[in-house]
Amino acid sequence: SRQVEVDTDTTLGGGHEGSFKLSQAVGVPVPTTTELHRCQHSASLPKFCVAVGTNDAGALIEQWDGTTWSIAAVPASAGAQLSGVSCASPAFCVATGSTGTSASSAALIEQWDGTSWSVATTPAGTSTSLTGVSCPSTSFCVAVGGQDAVADQTLVEQWDGTSWSTVPSPNPGTASNALSGVSCIGPSFCAAVGYQMTGSPFVQSDQRRLAELWDGHTWRAASPGDPAGSGLGSVSCTSSSACTAVGGVVQSGNTAVQLVDSWNGSAWSPQPVPGDQTFTGLNGVACTAPSACTAVGAVSAYANPPYPSALVVSTVERSSTPGYWEIAADGTIFPFDNPFFGGAAPPWPELMSPAVGMATDSATGGYWEVATDGKVAAFNAPSYGSMGGSKLSQPVVGIAATPTGNGYWLVAADGGIFAFGDAAFYGSMGGTELSQPVVGIAATPTG
Repeated sequence: SRQVEVDTDTTLGGGHEGSFKLSQAVGVPVPTTTELHRCQHSASLPKFCVAVGTNDAGALIEQWDGTTWSIAAVPASAGAQLSGVSCASPAFCVATGSTGTSASSAALIEQWDGTSWSVATTPAGTSTSLTGVSCPSTSFCVAVGGQDAVADQTLVEQWDGTSWSTVPSPNPGTASNALSGVSCIGPSFCAAVGYQMTGSPFVQSDQRRLAELWDGHTWRAASPGDPAGSGLGSVSCTSSSACTAVGGVVQSGNTAVQLVDSWNGSAWSPQPVPGDQTFTGLNGVACTAPSACTAVGAVSAYANPPYPSALVVSTVERSSTPGYWEIAADGTIFPFDNPFFGGAAPPWPELMSPAVGMATDSATGGYWEVATDGKVAAFNAPSYGSMGGSKLSQPVVGIAATPTGNGYWLVAADGGIFAFGDAAFYGSMGGTELSQPVVGIAATPTG
């Protein structure tokens, strides 16, 4: 089963020294294919905790009563994924994510009334998702995420106790912007974090961390700026002058390290993080006081060979020179004698479903990653489209690039083929009864 870790000791202080210690692991009654993303727990609700995530059937919600975990009944919604949750009381919780029941994904909000979960109406349209939410009271909540109907932009939804409405938010990045976490102390102050990209949307070094503040009337950008390749995944505020945000940064030499920023009411400043930081990243933080915060994330010992934190699902050679890449199920890329342009692993969740393959762009030297839901993430390579948000009869299992590098094919487990860019469609096994599922695809030298 999965494990949820509970620790009431101080582990990280925003602007203050803290110490890391192992926390107690509590068993969760779910299969190993399940991902639990967020757990809302606080001293004011000591016997009530809600964790949300995704399993093979869709959205997953589990609840803690102080003794045991139980799986909650979730409204049926094909392709639903939950990544954020916040509870104002045991009788009011909000979970956020996305669903893909039509030709495009759409933001998803589910609410708990103390008895059952129900899907709330949100004005967010298609090609949207909500990754974080904060509810300081039953009459005020803020959910954040992104939208890419026209261009990658931030998305903020606000609850007034009766309905949800879309609130304008800044987009300082000229290429793309997205918010991944939010923390509100009340209707007059919230902090949201994520990432922005200025320049090329495909180059990791053009990415910077993004922070935005709410004053009760409008959102304004208040970003920490450099370093290059940085992003923030979560934030927690105990007052309007005390917030801690966590994330990660990909440095030169393909070294990823964790990142902690502290807000003092007027500016953000980086904070020291103890321990060996090589190939680490933080994607969650919770604070009960300015000097009492707990941050969580992942670590992967990167050596030769590397030891990825998720199962390696594919190895891809570089066509022009020696070397190859390995891709793990969480989207992490491991280069061997090859350039690194980024990956879809947290805290940059370009892929919301497990990665299953990658292909190289012969024109730019970059690459594409593809996930089981058909979404394609491009790194130093142009995007020609994907099946992300589309309803699929079977999951996507592979990707192959055309010889020119100006397109690619996706293949699903039922043999269905999806062509993008200059990739020609020559037929498929979709709709044909197969004795075994298809597991991959390859292109001929002539395309």
